[in-house]
Amino acid sequence: MLNLLKRNRNFTNYFLADIISGLGTGMSFIGINWYIIDQTSKNSNVGTFMGLNLFAGLVAFIFAGTLADRYNRKNILLFSNLFRGLLILLIAGLLYLDKDNMIMLFMIAIVSGFGWGLYMPASRSLVHELLEQKDIVEGNSALEISLQIGTFLAGGASGFIYKWLGLSGILLIDVSTYLLGAILLLNIKYKALTVTDRASGFFTQFANGFRYLKANKVLFVLGILSMVPSVIAVSTNVALPGYIKDHLHGTTVALGISDMTYGIGAFLSGLIVGEVLKKVKRQKMVVALFTTASIVLLLLFFNTFILGLYLLYFLLGLSNTFLKITLSSVLMEFTAKEHFGRSMSVWLSLSTIMQIIFSFVIGNIMDSFPAQFGYLTLAIGMVIGFVAYLTTISLISSSKSESKHLVA
Repeated sequence: MLNLLKRNRNFTNYFLADIISGLGTGMSFIGINWYIIDQTSKNSNVGTFMGLNLFAGLVAFIFAGTLADRYNRKNILLFSNLFRGLLILLIAGLLYLDKDNMIMLFMIAIVSGFGWGLYMPASRSLVHELLEQKDIVEGNSALEISLQIGTFLAGGASGFIYKWLGLSGILLIDVSTYLLGAILLLNIKYKALTVTDRASGFFTQFANGFRYLKANKVLFVLGILSMVPSVIAVSTNVALPGYIKDHLHGTTVALGISDMTYGIGAFLSGLIVGEVLKKVKRQKMVVALFTTASIVLLLLFFNTFILGLYLLYFLLGLSNTFLKITLSSVLMEFTAKEHFGRSMSVWLSLSTIMQIIFSFVIGNIMDSFPAQFGYLTLAIGMVIGFVAYLTTISLISSSKSESKHLVA
């Protein structure tokens, strides 16, 4: 990874911008989730916050992929950062004047989600544009490392900052990271990909993206399955605050350290994934990772110790992130660059729908049953994803065998 960062200055600027903006986003989510639990003692409100955030992202995904394939991707990222930074600054000021106003918190969820929905298809498409084919696995590892460095730092700092400066201090830091990230993005200098079908119009280009996936059904299904680790990771944000407070009787410090241990595991996976995949077949690795993540989530259901939480979150970060990087690399290798924004938008939309469902379901389950049942729900979700993956691989293998038999 270090060689890639030395060789590719544009990717390095993106990498640093992603770390910094990820730090602010991670801190704000930890702070807001705990603030909601602290003020209302309702896990369902955390679920509502996450659900609104995800729904706003889903709305943005509808056209964000086409925008990413139609216009300069760096400029879209700049707009997303400035949009989120300035609006969150305004809302933070209003929230400071009325600390009990849940509507303001839900507005932050909508702004963050919509901005993220614009950011994700363009950011992954820009990375695809900046990287050579031989650097894709290494680049995806670096992307995950950048995300987890932000998560690690956010987890380590957010609990203490929340205690000292409150939610307002965390939101101001969030705003500053978006603005600093925008400055780094301005330093990316590259020749943008030529858009071959821009003259056909926005909605025609939008429809062409669906035709591409329809013509590549296996790629479409694998894209959906590649989102399972992300769905689980996001859903843990709903489960974790109530789990710590009600089941383990911990504080914001435990919440921050838990996120930090997940980040350490994810960071480690980013460092080793390239070398491991050179020695182990991808299919065997994916099966092992699905199995490990499912077992860890089930163990969280039975866990009763804070230290046990830290250990299990480290293992979850390691296995779930390794799985995410492996599946994401496959998508980048087999998806055409000119269609990647729209394809990613479709997959992220479906992923977001699953995340919304999980957020509301987990929040309500944890209000109706003991808090640890949130992780039992996540374990079941991971197992369903695992079974779906095995079924898809089996169908692909059967199709290949049948084709060979017919040719013979």
